Amino acid sequence: MVTPFAYPNWKITAPYYLLTVFLIITLVMSCYFKRKNREQANYKWVTTIVIMFYMVLELFLIHIDVVENPNSEAIYFPFVLVVVPILFILPASVTFVINVILELSFVYVAWRVRSTQLVINDFYTSFFALVLSVIVANLVLNLRCEDNVAKFRYKRLSSIDSLTGTLNKATCTALTAEYIRERKQDEEFALFVLDVDNFKTVNDTLGHQAGDVILQKVGHILLDSFRIEDIVGRVGGDEFMILIKNVSDYSLVETRCKTVNEQLRMIKTGNSGMEISCSIGAVLIRNNHISYERCFSIADDALYEAKSLGRDRFVLREEVEREDYQKPILIVADDDEVNRTVIAETFHDDYEVIQARDGSETVDLINRYYSSTAVLLLDISMPKMDGYQVIRYMKERPKYKSIPVIVVSGYTENEEQALALGIEDVIVKPFNPDVAKLRVANAVKLRSMHE
Repeated sequence: MVTPFAYPNWKITAPYYLLTVFLIITLVMSCYFKRKNREQANYKWVTTIVIMFYMVLELFLIHIDVVENPNSEAIYFPFVLVVVPILFILPASVTFVINVILELSFVYVAWRVRSTQLVINDFYTSFFALVLSVIVANLVLNLRCEDNVAKFRYKRLSSIDSLTGTLNKATCTALTAEYIRERKQDEEFALFVLDVDNFKTVNDTLGHQAGDVILQKVGHILLDSFRIEDIVGRVGGDEFMILIKNVSDYSLVETRCKTVNEQLRMIKTGNSGMEISCSIGAVLIRNNHISYERCFSIADDALYEAKSLGRDRFVLREEVEREDYQKPILIVADDDEVNRTVIAETFHDDYEVIQARDGSETVDLINRYYSSTAVLLLDISMPKMDGYQVIRYMKERPKYKSIPVIVVSGYTENEEQALALGIEDVIVKPFNPDVAKLRVANAVKLRSMHE
């Protein structure tokens, strides 16, 4: 459309048809890559297509400027030589090399076709355009870099918790959920939820400014303790969440928990003598089909257990692929293997019996199989968490309300206290198997009627 005004005697020839076809093909390819996701688009392919488009376009323009119009000074080639660096984001060195190659090609073609005077004029015009293109390319590239740096800084500031230097809640949660959703098959990881012990007391005793200093120190310790690719964020007032990517060694995760606990104990609170500690709930995920919500729930439950056991400690759980049982699940929790075996043999015809050796393992199994668990048979005297702590743990979480709890104990004095906590029944050892079956059946039936 512009050529007839520059060249009044212009007539359309074969190269123009070829140029039109080339532009249509380039347009189709551009639309294709635009529709593709940015992560899916291959950077090398896109760069190669841009370079090819630029060079082929300029070669066509050299033909139009020189071959098609041998007696007129070049117009399009020098102009496009300057404009292209503004349109395409290419490394300055690449743009310079391409322009030098095109400049030499232009001068060579002009020398073969044009008169000496026109060649000299074209050389000066195109050389000036070449120098200008280098200046424009560097200027535009610098402006774009500054703009991107400014955007990156703004994005970083909007994603960082200003007090601790860790990620803020929204960013930490989003990145963690994205990693869990998009991680590779069989890629294992660990999720920590950390809470500063008695932080309200610290604020009330030493003041909020001292509390902020402590949170700053906690943030620095956590950032120094984990890798740069791990996700570290503050998700509450004194609560932090850490995701360790691509880790499968249970002992390594356990060591990391211990290290963080020890480092936080070293935080000083001035001359107050008040000691700082933390409780950690952690879970090592070996399950390919798990959501962020489920991971956080497990870690949060482990944190609750750590607090209920006296704080200043960690509880580490392991989440594996769940087994699909054909029968409803009965969890028997007892530190005595003989007792567990007797109960398992009593109920194996009607239930899939899963055994726990202590309170912590009981909570882990409840958390994993609560939707399929029909009943919990619970001993009171167990290590790590006793039966009373397990009952309180369950009563404070609405999602476990469908699981009837029956205490199995050899001590009758436990009966009144256990019933006061809201359990369904108490079976005193040694028990009659048939009577025990009836008691369990009645408890399950009664609970189902209440739902």
